[in-house]
Amino acid sequence: MSLLGRARKIRRETLRKQWKAIAFIAIEFVAILLVVFELMAVVGLRVSFSQGQVSFAPAGDPIDYVLLALGVLLLAALYFTAKRSMPNLFKAHNQATAEIKKAAQEKLKKAKREPQAAALLLIEFLFVVVIVVAIQAYLDPQEELIPWSTIGVGPPVTTIVNAVIGIVVFAFFYWLYSLTSAYRSRR
Repeated sequence: MSLLGRARKIRRETLRKQWKAIAFIAIEFVAILLVVFELMAVVGLRVSFSQGQVSFAPAGDPIDYVLLALGVLLLAALYFTAKRSMPNLFKAHNQATAEIKKAAQEKLKKAKREPQAAALLLIEFLFVVVIVVAIQAYLDPQEELIPWSTIGVGPPVTTIVNAVIGIVVFAFFYWLYSLTSAYRSRR
């Protein structure tokens, strides 16, 4: 059996043995997304790309508050379930959080010492922001980054043009990030 075949077999066996942990993490991820979405609804965060505005208008609907509370309760229940019935997963969860914190602190310390590290940190942050804004703009049909409706251009054309613009922006930021490869390999 080849090395690749053995690696695939090991992965399948690991997935079969750890399906509960994988399902638990997937449920936890969905619960976190639910809480974030409901928190945005409760706070009333509205972003208007066409007008360049960010507004906050607290929700008046009590169902939003109830759903937020249920999401938080679901996360708490998942936390205590993992702590009680899956101690290894709970320990790995805590270790991952500690490692992420430690890595972030190291990056910030390095950014203070070296200007290249600060530039790399800024590029990474901008890359993430561009991806988040692009996804928000692409998934929100009410907002237009480019005011297509004022010139009378409709949905089939706008979807293709928006996709092309998104690909060009992602390619530019990927190119910019690839320029930092020599610096990243030295670390």
